[in-house]
Order: sequence, then structure tokens, then C-alpha cells
Amino acid sequence: MLSWAVSNFILGKPQPKPDKVLPLFSFLERVILVIHDVDALTDATWGCSCLTDIDGSLPIFQNELFLEKIIQQLSSYNASLQISSLQTLGSISSDLDF
Repeated sequence: MLSWAVSNFILGKPQPKPDKVLPLFSFLERVILVIHDVDALTDATWGCSCLTDIDGSLPIFQNELFLEKIIQQLSSYNASLQISSLQTLGSISSDLDF
């Protein structure tokens, strides 16, 4: 439930200032790495997807364990978790310079 509230805060209208929402990544990352509840994981992953839209946010997504977990979520039985994971990875990879 808390991951849902945090994700909706990040998505808020008007959009909150980056300095207010970027620190929330550490909470969302912890949910993704530790929690096994599919709904909480989905909400946290959507929140991360929203954070990827903020200019300059790419460095916060450099944790290999976090990225590995998002990739693992692609094989979930839950379509919403798959979609949020794919959206997050797509947004992160589109900001990378190859």
C-alpha cells in the first residue's frame, strides 16, 4: 500500500519537483529488492518508471541488483508486473549512450 502511495505521489499533478521525488527511489528500490508481494512490486516498479522520466535521474538506476531484479520480473506470471518492468527498463535503456 505504501509503494502505491509513493508511486502516485511521483505521478502527481502538478508533477512534484525532482528534488522531492528522486530521494524516494531508495524506498522503491528496497521494496523491489526485498518484498515478494506482486502488487507492491508492481506499484514500486511503476514508481521507478515514472522516475526515469525526470531529467538527470539515470545515475540512480545503476545498482546491478536492482536492474537484475527488474529483468527477472519480466518473467513474472503477472502481466502488470511484466509491463511495468518492461517500461522501466525501456526508459532506462533509452537514456543510455552506447
